[in-house]
Amino acid sequence: MKRLFLLCLSVVILFSAQAQAQTSGGSNSATNFFSKMDTSDYGRVYVGYNPMNVKWNDFDSFIGDALPFKNGLTVGYQHASNILKGVPLYIEYGGNIMYSFGKDSYSDESYDYLSSEETKANLFSVNVPVNVALRLSFKENKMSVTPYLGLNFRVNVAGNLKYSYKDVYYDDYDDVYVTDEDSYKVNLFNKDEMEDSALKRFQVGINFGVGFTYDKFYIGVGYVADFSNLIKAGDEELMTISGKLNMATISLGYNF
Repeated sequence: MKRLFLLCLSVVILFSAQAQAQTSGGSNSATNFFSKMDTSDYGRVYVGYNPMNVKWNDFDSFIGDALPFKNGLTVGYQHASNILKGVPLYIEYGGNIMYSFGKDSYSDESYDYLSSEETKANLFSVNVPVNVALRLSFKENKMSVTPYLGLNFRVNVAGNLKYSYKDVYYDDYDDVYVTDEDSYKVNLFNKDEMEDSALKRFQVGINFGVGFTYDKFYIGVGYVADFSNLIKAGDEELMTISGKLNMATISLGYNF
């Protein structure tokens, strides 16, 4: 993933340098191509949905869904500043608040026995995406397609995990006997409660995708894959368990 990011970044830098050389060197090819495209700065407010999962290391089959983050909801603002005169190349930056959540359940049942478990998790985060974007406009700037590539910086503010289980036996007359049940809730960042499995506060990852605009209305799809671990626990010499958060991004917004 890091190699892909560096490759894409190199292409963007090469394109920018070539466009700048053409514009400043007297060639009109780049200027003519982009001459009718809007290169003014713009802002955007948006809401989003983020299907996600924790990508574990080699011990994922052992861990199962210990952190069952499956969905995320975001609300945010983004600003784009033109960085190349006459070319619709931008730096996009802003921030969003994200609520991530999910649950996993397991049950084992026979004619006289039922055992069930459930794990729920939630996480509040602040994301700061910083992208290089190329806004290609059509239909007298009424429509545009904007591919982007950059980094996403995330600060995790708060999160909890709740685990509950129940063991039930049935007698010959189908009377129910709850033999054992319990639940507990832990702060995912509290080292006293999580020990060496406490979540990390800060992650950075690659951020790429494409946005489509019609008039002022925007829809975007993309992907964020972390470079750094959300969780890392265990003995380096024996077994290390680590997981990184990956998510798709589907957003609806309004440009101004």
